[in-house]
Amino acid sequence: MWRPTFTILQKVVLPSLRDNLNVTKILFSTKSRLPKSTSKLTLVSASIGVLVGAGYGGYTHYKVNVKKTFKPGETEEYAFLKEAPEYAAHYKIINDADTSNLQLTLFQYRTCPFCCKVRSYLDSRGISYEIVEVDAVLRQAIKWSGYKKVPILLAKVDGGYQQLLDSTAIISVLETYLKDKSSELREIIKFYPVTKFVNETGNDTTDIANKYFIMHQANVPDEKEKALEAHKIKDDPRESLYDAVNEWMGAVQSKGTPFLGGDKPNLADVTVFGVLSSIEGCTAFQDLKKNTAVEKWYYETKNAIERRMGKVIAMHA
Repeated sequence: MWRPTFTILQKVVLPSLRDNLNVTKILFSTKSRLPKSTSKLTLVSASIGVLVGAGYGGYTHYKVNVKKTFKPGETEEYAFLKEAPEYAAHYKIINDADTSNLQLTLFQYRTCPFCCKVRSYLDSRGISYEIVEVDAVLRQAIKWSGYKKVPILLAKVDGGYQQLLDSTAIISVLETYLKDKSSELREIIKFYPVTKFVNETGNDTTDIANKYFIMHQANVPDEKEKALEAHKIKDDPRESLYDAVNEWMGAVQSKGTPFLGGDKPNLADVTVFGVLSSIEGCTAFQDLKKNTAVEKWYYETKNAIERRMGKVIAMHA
């Protein structure tokens, strides 16, 4: 349980904090988020993308200035279904204030850090959605999908159902849509292509381009570098988690505000909270509270998200 949580913090959130701690000014500015010059737009959209892959700035920049192409066979389409697959929702999150016009079903393992991250995002945006709990062994609930990992988010769109993959890419696609609802989900996902490549061990690997850097010719992360980072864990992995969380809290405290986003959580707050929520209730989480300053920030973020969250309705056991 410690290792995936620490790895997500180390590989996804903390490097971006080192690169750009002024992202909050961009996400929460009351001024227009669209700079007047292309160079400024590049800096803004890259800043947001490094941290959370929000998508909007890069999407605009792509249409104006970037037209990257991929070689034939290098990308593949997200699965599109003309008819809904057979499944039984376990819960529905209903928010009467939801204005997203989205119809979503999340296929998840409840304690999976990546799934918790997506749930935290959906709740923070006040989006209604269904939840299907997937059996981690049999995985019958996702037998309709060629993708055998979770989370999988299924969105009802014109003419059928669109599958969305990868927690960071899911958040990027949805945040892009919420910033500009004139674009359909099926159009937005074209800016987040599924790429296939062969890693250093000779195995076929799939990743989603641009999920961090938002259409700025972002390359798929080097597999060797990722493998080295994944093993930079101390003999007691709890110590590595403490270090990662302390670094995060240092960034929050340097702002002098309750959240990295200021008076309200931004996407960085929401996603870090989501990852950590996967161990809430475990002994590991109690140890984390005793050995770091995370407790106050964690529960304030939780309260802020729950105020936006809809009602949970159980469908069946």
